Amino acid sequence: MRRHFELEPCDFEALVLLGAVLTEIGDFAGALDAFRKSLESDFNVETLAMIAYIKARQSEKAEALSIVAKIRSELLPGSMQRFKLAKVYGALGEIDTAIELLEESFEKRELDWITLRCDTRFKSIEDQPRFQILASQIGRGNEKARQRSDEPYVGD
Repeated sequence: MRRHFELEPCDFEALVLLGAVLTEIGDFAGALDAFRKSLESDFNVETLAMIAYIKARQSEKAEALSIVAKIRSELLPGSMQRFKLAKVYGALGEIDTAIELLEESFEKRELDWITLRCDTRFKSIEDQPRFQILASQIGRGNEKARQRSDEPYVGD
């Protein structure tokens, strides 16, 4: 990866991946650096949400909420970012808000939804009964359609 950054120091996608790995191993300073460099090359809400998540994990609530406000101000009406914001609120310990956002995300069928069970950023709320109910809903959308058909199921 070092060689890649020597050749492409502003590759925002690689910087996001690096930031995600560093977040996972707890190197928040390194992750923040990677995410900020990524934002300099390409502004996007996912990266901004990751910075807010890290700030929440570092108990910098005011900074995390300030970033959430910026994310909300950048969104177009109907934009699907509830899932990303739920991660931040979960890390802040605001369980009810996090779960409400996840419930809305599920209702709106946000694309990120399919990662709910494996996304480690939800560890702080995964034991909550409402979270468990939501997680159990993944993959259930087409059960009736599959049951009605004699044909083998081939996907959505």
